[in-house]
Amino acid sequence: MPEHIYLVFGMCLGYPPHEPDVKPRLPVEAILKEGYYTDDSELRVHMREFLTKRGFEMK
Repeated sequence: MPEHIYLVFGMCLGYPPHEPDVKPRLPVEAILKEGYYTDDSELRVHMREFLTKRGFEMK
């Protein structure tokens, strides 16, 4: 693997006792990379949009 790259995996088991609100998520193309890696500039665009939707004020 390239330098400064690490693998991440998460799994949720079970279900909530109520129907939760749908929260904004990063688009798949921002987080899923198959066979290639990109620099941070692509992710920064998606993160800015994501955080703005969540109510964070961006400078």
